[in-house]
Order: sequence, then C-alpha cells, then structure tokens
Amino acid sequence: MVVEVIVEYNDQDLFSGQYNPSELKVKKSQGRNVYEIVRLQDVFNFLVSPKVLAALELNGLSGWKSYGVQSDIELVGYRGFQCTGKCGFPVRPKQSGFVTGYEFDIETWDGSDFFIPESTMMIICTERAKQVLDKLNIKNIELENLRSHEWYNA
Repeated sequence: MVVEVIVEYNDQDLFSGQYNPSELKVKKSQGRNVYEIVRLQDVFNFLVSPKVLAALELNGLSGWKSYGVQSDIELVGYRGFQCTGKCGFPVRPKQSGFVTGYEFDIETWDGSDFFIPESTMMIICTERAKQVLDKLNIKNIELENLRSHEWYNA
C-alpha cells in the first residue's frame, strides 16, 4: 500500500527529521494490503507498524524518531519513521560509472543504529538493527550488505 500526504511538506526535511509534524495527514493512494512498512508517495518516507516500533524501542535501537499519522484508512498505531543518525560523505572511488561496495569514513559516524550519509537519502543500519528487522519477517523491505551494494558514481 502507498499513502499520500494531503498537506504540503518537504519530503527531504520530513525524512531527516528536520520537519517533525505532530500528526501528518495522509490518505490511501494505491494498493490493498497494509504491511509492516507503508510507503508515502515520495521515494524517501514511510510509516512503520506498531510491531516494528515496539521492536525498535524494545531493542534500544538509536538514530530514529517518529511522528503521528492521521489517515482515512485503518492505520492505528502506525507512525512515520525519521532517520536522525548521521555519518560523513560517502567515499567516492576514482572511477566513474557503476561500482560495487559503499564506504564512508567511520570517524564521521555518530554511532547510531540507523544513519544517513551526508548528501544522500540512503538509510544505513547496523548489523544489530538488521537482526532485529530480520526477526520481524517484514515482506516489503530489502536490506543489503554495503559491500555488495551497487551504485552509480558520477
């Protein structure tokens, strides 16, 4: 399922926690099934179920916060997910084109379980966070090892 925000907002500010609404008004846009993760219409933002929220909190995972949601469909307990953890810029390889593997300077990482590299909209999580998420058997999430991540270097 995809839901659409029915108020004006900046998708990047919402994603990174720079904009933290008390409640974001959304309506159903596409799909029928409500999974543990529900996407908003932009490519960055999503809602998480009470089950996911409870697992994040119970395991003391860091680098995230959430906001409330008001919806025209049944999304009781779902909240918007915002990634607040940070690290520095990605280490760019010398060659341009598609590359395999993703690196950042570990000294720039704030130590959070969820974090965003500077100048990107990519969420990285620690192995500990991955293990918590894997136990939830979420159908609509893909976690990828940074060593095998393929991306384009301009």
